[in-house]
Amino acid sequence: MEKERKSLDDFPHFIVSEVQPGETFPTYIDLNLVGAFENGERVTAGVGSLLLPERVALYGEMILYPHTGAALFVSSATAIPALLGTKLPYLSARWQAYHIWMILDEQSRWEKTCFEPVDAIQETYTTDDGRHLRKLSKMKPGKGVPDTAQVVMNGWDHEHCELCNEHIDPGDSAYTNKDDLWVCLTCFEKYVGPKDLSFVDAL
Repeated sequence: MEKERKSLDDFPHFIVSEVQPGETFPTYIDLNLVGAFENGERVTAGVGSLLLPERVALYGEMILYPHTGAALFVSSATAIPALLGTKLPYLSARWQAYHIWMILDEQSRWEKTCFEPVDAIQETYTTDDGRHLRKLSKMKPGKGVPDTAQVVMNGWDHEHCELCNEHIDPGDSAYTNKDDLWVCLTCFEKYVGPKDLSFVDAL
């Protein structure tokens, strides 16, 4: 039997009944969004994201009041958003908003390619307690190398599938997009190609 596909319409939806601005800081404003979930949908209290129509998201903490059916989303933003009366899909903390947008965005332009190692930048840090830590990051074209770092030839020797987290090793075929996100062949065929968001429940 063919599995049922999931779209944003199938996510729990938070209906905003009140926007309460909080303390204002130089770069952001604290926000409390008062509301309730549509049709009494069940969600788990804790951190998560409300997905906005502009394909951005508010990240914060969802507080539930089971005895009243009300909910409070505590977040922050650079400006007070016009969200009164809106109905917003809710995404639990297991996933980040970009996992949703990378599938729904028509401009992602996924291309099938064979992964090959690329150079990496290695930086060394000393913690306050004297430990020496190394950080390895992918070398980006056109970006310089910090004076305190060194280049490791072919040091970036694998990627991870954004959905199932499986290794994508040298010689493996996979899909990548303009944002340098990688998805394995299986997850692309199951979720990315058909724009199926059921991975939020299945993986």
